[in-house]
Parts: sequence; structure tokens; C-alpha cells
Amino acid sequence: MVDQAETTMRVSTTAQPSSSGPTSVSLSPKAECDASGGGSVSPGRILHVVESFGSGVKNSVLSYVANTPEFEHHLLWSTHADTTVDEVDLRHFSSHERLPSGHVDRLKAVRAAVTQVVPNIVHAHSSWAGLYVRLALRPSQRLSILYTPHGYSFQRQDLPAPARMLFRLVEWSLSFNTTMVVACGQHEARLSAWPFRHPPIGVVPNVAHTFDTEDELDHASHGTSSSAAEPASGPPVIVGAGRLCNAKDPAFFAATIRELRAAGIQVRAVWIGDGEEHFARDLTDANVEITGWLSRDDAGKVLREASVYLHTARWEGFPLSVLEAASLGVPMIGRDIGALRDEGLPLLFRQPADIVGLWRRLEDDDERQATMAFVRRLADSHSDSRQANTLRVIYGDLSGPELTTSSATSREAAR
Repeated sequence: MVDQAETTMRVSTTAQPSSSGPTSVSLSPKAECDASGGGSVSPGRILHVVESFGSGVKNSVLSYVANTPEFEHHLLWSTHADTTVDEVDLRHFSSHERLPSGHVDRLKAVRAAVTQVVPNIVHAHSSWAGLYVRLALRPSQRLSILYTPHGYSFQRQDLPAPARMLFRLVEWSLSFNTTMVVACGQHEARLSAWPFRHPPIGVVPNVAHTFDTEDELDHASHGTSSSAAEPASGPPVIVGAGRLCNAKDPAFFAATIRELRAAGIQVRAVWIGDGEEHFARDLTDANVEITGWLSRDDAGKVLREASVYLHTARWEGFPLSVLEAASLGVPMIGRDIGALRDEGLPLLFRQPADIVGLWRRLEDDDERQATMAFVRRLADSHSDSRQANTLRVIYGDLSGPELTTSSATSREAAR
């Protein structure tokens, strides 16, 4: 697997920003004072803009904040109707403000937040936030715009090709008004390398939640088993996770479980998460247990009992659930999508019927050991220290001379 931090340094220094400069989108008169010297900029002040502050994106942002405490973090956010946000999560930010409803009002809110917070960096997370920030603002010597897609909208396989092409065109156009793309994985970095010209690209590895010590599982405990399916008692346990939605494709998970059972392989299947009712029916019809949303540590208890983690999403930025399974030493099989392929996951499949052959391969000692070696590498390369050092390089270099020394130290550590 390619080393994440080395890729960050390499891609960031060789990518070519657009010679034509930023687009003609301007700040509002109040926000313009930031670029012209009317505001007081504090080195290391970052405004995160998140349109969907929930699930994986929320956890990614919170890990960025936790791993760079020397920076001052502010949040402008909203979330979906079916997602709740714990007030505890908001306490990590120096300030937080909800985005209003309506696209125009959200553009105004971004400008107002820049006027109030006066950040060095505005970090937009996901497609809608990237749109609002890059339409409302423009980069300057005193304001950098970072963008983490967390999965590009043009990757969505539930949309017709013309819609995906339109999203791709919009992303390409907005890239000219971006100081840097901060990708969450190798595949996202590759998608960000637009033809001809593109902003610098960095790769910041996602990190898994650290479970309670009593729930952590030694990597070797799964790796020494001679079978893909030898839990303490009962049939092997296959676990999937995520919101029940098109992106995670629980119907594909259900079809895969049916194929295993049709081949005479009896398994217990569990899905961690909740969401749209018709996807829940797909799972229950296939005799898949649905836990609903669990606390992080309760989810860890389910994962640590898994014989295999099965990831069947149709598209991803980079899935945190895969990292959580890796951190617990759980072998994994994944659907053949770019996010997993570009990270080097050895056991990939394209159709539900293909799972039977992979299951048999995982019963082979050599195949299992190779899979567990990948799991260990994945967990090690997505550590808090690796993420912290990479972020310090990126944030520090864009935050002014006061943080140059810290950034240089982190750059050496990231190598």
C-alpha cells in the first residue's frame, strides 16, 4: 500500500495550481476587509464549514480538531433531518454556528462567518460545503480555501450519467478557486488531479475511533485462525456498517449473504446502522440483523466479534468503518470500488456471486495471512500521529510564519 504521508508530500509539492488565478467570485464588502487588511487575523485559526455534520464526515472533522489542538478551530455547520448531533461534539470548537436553510442564505452565512471569525483557513468538507465556500469567498494572501470532498458527488452511481458529468464540470470549475484539495484517501486524490491544471493536492489519512482498551483486539487473534469462520461459538459472523442508503448499498450486502448461504456456507449477518426503511426491509428479508445506531464503543463490541467485515458500498471517499475494522484486527472483504482498490485491499469482488470464491480463499492460511498483513498496514498507516503530522504541515504552511517551525518539524515526522 502506498504510504499516505509520503504521498501527501509528493502530491502537494508537484501539483500545479491554475496560472489563471482564482475565479471572479468576490467576498461581500464586510468579508473583503479580511483580504485587504481590515480584520485581525490570528495565526492558526481555521473555520470548518460542514453541510452534513454527521456520521463519517463529522467523525473525520472531529479527528482533525482533536489531532491539531495547537490550532483554533471554529465550525459552521448543518446536518440532515434524520441525524442528531451531540452537544459534546460541538464543545471541541472555539465557536460554532448553524447554517441557515436556503442556498443564498448559506452563501451569506459563510461570508458573515469569515467576517466574524477572521480565519487564516476556511476548510470546506463535502460537496455542498465546497460549493458554498468557493462561491462565497476567494483565496488571498491572508485567506486559504481548503476542500475535502469526502467522496465526490460525481461518483454517485445512483445518478444518470448526464448529472454526474454536470457535477464533474462544477467541481472542475470550482477547483480554480481552491488553494488546496485535502483528499481523505488515495482514490480521492487521484480524482482531484484534473487534466491540465489543478490546485495542489494533499492526502490526510482518515483515522479510526480508538475503542475502550477492554474492547481492543490484538491483530494476531484474527490472523492465526485457519478459517475465515471460526468464532468462539456458533456460525461465522459477517458485519457490515453504515447508513442505510444508496451509497452504502445494503441491498448488495443482502444479496451477498444470500449467495453464501445458497452455497451451503451458514453465517450470521449483522448490519450496524439505520436509515431508509426499504433498505432495512432488504436486509431483514435476507435474515440480516440490524442493530440500529450504536455508540462507538458498542459498535466496537459488535465488530470485535466479527469473523469478517464486509464492505459493499457503491462509492466512497474513504470509509471509516473499514479503518475501525482494521484497528480491531478484523479481516475484510470489499466491493471493488476505487476507494478500496487504490488502497490495495486484496480481497475485492464485483458481483454478489463472487463472494463464495473469496470466502474459500480466505480459508487458505496463506491468503488469510496476506489479508491480515494488509489489515495491519492499513491500521498503522491511518494513525492519529500520522494524521496529526500531515495536518500540521498543511495547516502550518498556510497559517503564516508564526507556525513555520512547527510545520517544518511535522513535515520531517510525516516522512
